[in-house]
Amino acid sequence: MKEILFNELLDCMVPIRIQPSGLSMHPFIRRGDYITITPTSFDNRDGVGDMIAPGDCVIFQEDSDRWLIHRVIGKNRKNSNIITKGDALLHPDLPVTPGMLWGKVTRIHRVNSQKEYQLDRLLDRRICRWIAFLSRCEAVISSIFRLRRQKVACSPGFEFITRIIKFPKWILTRIFFP
Repeated sequence: MKEILFNELLDCMVPIRIQPSGLSMHPFIRRGDYITITPTSFDNRDGVGDMIAPGDCVIFQEDSDRWLIHRVIGKNRKNSNIITKGDALLHPDLPVTPGMLWGKVTRIHRVNSQKEYQLDRLLDRRICRWIAFLSRCEAVISSIFRLRRQKVACSPGFEFITRIIKFPKWILTRIFFP
C-alpha cells in the first residue's frame, strides 16, 4: 500500500517528505532524518539536462521494488545516463537512465538537532559537488586497491586504507551538515 501511494505521489509531481531507511548515504543522510524529495521531469532534449548535476542526491528505482537515494557523481553525455554512488559505499552503482529517475532530495531535516538544510542553496550545492568529487576519487582509488588485492593475498591494511580514503568526505559532511 505504501509503495503504491509513493509511486502515485511521485507521478503527480508532488514533493513528498519521507524518512529513508538504510545507511548508504551516511553521514550525509542519517538514521532518523526526514528528507524532502522534489519530483523532477526529465523531458528536455537530452533527457537529464542541467536539472541534475554532480553532487545532487537523486531517488531512482533500481528494479521493480527497490528505491535508492544516492549522490550523482558523474554524467554520461552520450546516452544521458548518470553515475550514482552512496556516500558510505566504495563503488558506484550501475548507470542510471533518465527513465529510472524520479526526483532529487531538496531538503534534509535532522530530527535530533531540529536543523534543516536546503540543498538548492548555492553554498550547499557547492559543498555537495565537493562531496561528489571526493566520492568519485574514492571510487577510483578503491578500484586500484581492489585490483592490487586480487593479485596479492588479502591485505590486512586494506580496511585502514579505505577509511583514510573516506576521511575527507566525512569531515566535509560533518562540518557543513552537522
